[in-house]
Amino acid sequence: MQEMGAGEVLLTSIDREGTYLGYDVELIRSVARSVTIPVIACGGAGKIEDFGTAVREGRLGVRRR
Repeated sequence: MQEMGAGEVLLTSIDREGTYLGYDVELIRSVARSVTIPVIACGGAGKIEDFGTAVREGRLGVRRR
């Protein structure tokens, strides 16, 4: 993706979307380690602590829909 000019990755865990069970941290970690561009995690946040957990996993922006 970044080789084609992407400036960031919007990563949505469909399995976690709407569940409020927290982000898929393993997925976030895997993607963040494989790219050098920012990763925006979306899908799964249920409480404020979930945002901190996701941010600690890499170069992340997080959002709750």
